[in-house]
Formats: sequence, structure tokens, C-alpha cells
Amino acid sequence: MKVATVFSVLIIIVIFASLPFMPALAGSDEDLETAHIVGRFHYSSPPIPDQIFKIQYRVLNGTIENVETPSSIIFNVSTTDNGLLEVKFPRNYPYHNDMQSTPAGNFNFLDMKQNDAFESNVVVTDCFFVFSVPFNNDAEVTMSWSYLLNGAPVHGDSISESCTVQTLIENVPTKDDGTISPLHQVRAGVIPEGVLCRADLELILNPNGKPYCAQPSTATLLNERWNLLAG
Repeated sequence: MKVATVFSVLIIIVIFASLPFMPALAGSDEDLETAHIVGRFHYSSPPIPDQIFKIQYRVLNGTIENVETPSSIIFNVSTTDNGLLEVKFPRNYPYHNDMQSTPAGNFNFLDMKQNDAFESNVVVTDCFFVFSVPFNNDAEVTMSWSYLLNGAPVHGDSISESCTVQTLIENVPTKDDGTISPLHQVRAGVIPEGVLCRADLELILNPNGKPYCAQPSTATLLNERWNLLAG
């Protein structure tokens, strides 16, 4: 019996050892931080209004200085040894315009300090792409997706309604054109620098950091006036 038991245990070990490595967020989700970004479904039919999405993240064996959310997402991180950045990205965010592509393959993590790419692993869940990105020392990890180079996105992934509360800020007012005002974006958690304006308008911040969407000519005049006041 003892020999048979040992033999069975060895078989189980071999089976588990042969399974592919599947990186996942370690520990509890309670220590995840959240950034909010606006998703725009360009040229979708029927039209889909702008939505505000939750990007969850954390750093293991290191610290995160800040997160910037312009068109891409920039994580400024540091470690004294080997750190790991973990990111949960909503699959329903409009990130691509090619339904035939490999979903997770649309994402890149770029090392802007070394002008190189980070190696990353991904697990696809019902609601998220879960990325694990190893880094060394101080790093500026820029997360981008394919449409930034290939054109405006139409699609996110179709996911279950149960994912909505995890991935979206709900009940955010939209205007008749489907956009969200800077005020309501900020109230929903978007940082002022990450506010998304209509395509023909330009984002500007007043001296107090309040965001506005203005015509380019108006934006230039206001910036010049504010610079003079600051000087």
C-alpha cells in the first residue's frame, strides 16, 4: 500500500509540473489600487457613449510613485531588487479594431527609459486581462494597445453583465453627443490630465489644475494668458 501511495503522489506531482505556468494576482484584491480612464468607441454602430473604466494595479516587492493616464497608461515604479507590476485591464474597454486579432496580443508594455519592451505574462479571466510585468530598479512602464498605432478603436470584448460593476463606473452622465464633460469625468475619478475631450477640442488645465475642453485657438489664448499671470 505504501508503495502504491507514493507512486500515486509522484504521478500527481508530474501532472501538475507539466501544466503551463499561469501568472495571477498574488494575495487579496483588497490591496489593489484603481485608476480611471475614459473609453471611446469610435465609429461604432449603433453609437456607444463614452464610458469610464476601472484599471486595477499593484506593485510587489517595490513601490509605485504615480500613475499617469493620458492616451496610454504610465506606471512610474521602483524597486531595490526585482519588482513585479500587476495590472487588471477590463476586457470591455475599446482597445482594438480587429475582431480577428489575438486579444491579449494587442497590448504592449514599453520601457521608456531604456527604449525597450518589458516581457509580460497574461491570464485572461471573464472580466479582465491580468498582466504580470517584471521590472528592475526605477522604471517607467508604459502600457499601450494596438489602436494607438493602427487607428481609432471600435471594439472591446463581449463580457457578462456581472462584470459591469467590476469594470465600469456606472451612472455617469453623458451629453447628447455621447461624450462626458470634464467635470463629470473628474467626479468619476479621472485625473485632470487624463480627461478625454471631443476630437475637435483640446484639453487645457487652468492655473488651479481644473480641466477644460476648448477650441484650439481658444486654448492657445488661454494658455498664453495663464502663463503671463504665472510669470
